[in-house]
Amino acid sequence: EGNIAQWELFFAKIHEYKAQVEAKEDKTKSSIWQTIEITLEIFEIIKYQICVEKRQTLSIAEFLRSSGSQLFLVNNPQYAEKLTPYITGLWAVIIGCYMAKENTKEHLILNILDEFLTLKMDKQTRKTLLTATRSKGANNVIGAQFLPKDEELMQEVDSSRYAIITFNINDDFTLEKIGKKFGEAEYL
Repeated sequence: EGNIAQWELFFAKIHEYKAQVEAKEDKTKSSIWQTIEITLEIFEIIKYQICVEKRQTLSIAEFLRSSGSQLFLVNNPQYAEKLTPYITGLWAVIIGCYMAKENTKEHLILNILDEFLTLKMDKQTRKTLLTATRSKGANNVIGAQFLPKDEELMQEVDSSRYAIITFNINDDFTLEKIGKKFGEAEYL
């Protein structure tokens, strides 16, 4: 019942904000409303899952403390535009929770970040993920089709790596970078 009341309050506040936007010609609020509006369907689905299907909820902090938990963030093209701001925010919150943990070498968490260069993160969030979270137990495996051409991003990725494993490199820039960095390579 608490969940239903919270969701009703959430949607009441959203509709209240919409009424404010419609009553005034404020370009900033109108722009914010456009972002909110395209994501309402996602919130309706979540509300249904929690209130009707009675699905359990879990905080990010609880998730990071638990053993054997798995989180899959899938890029479904149908919802990509709608979910981008939330996935970006989720990464920031996850990384914030990491940073609140004590340093550890025992409670380790494996992050497999496939298509890393396409993940929507602001620069500070990405840098913290690649560097500072390691002392908090994060082990990041980054997957990418190519190395980044942006020097600053390349430095972040390269400085936080333990190993590079390549498969079928088709990108000349990546091939050149790896060749310069490691010289001769062994092909298995």
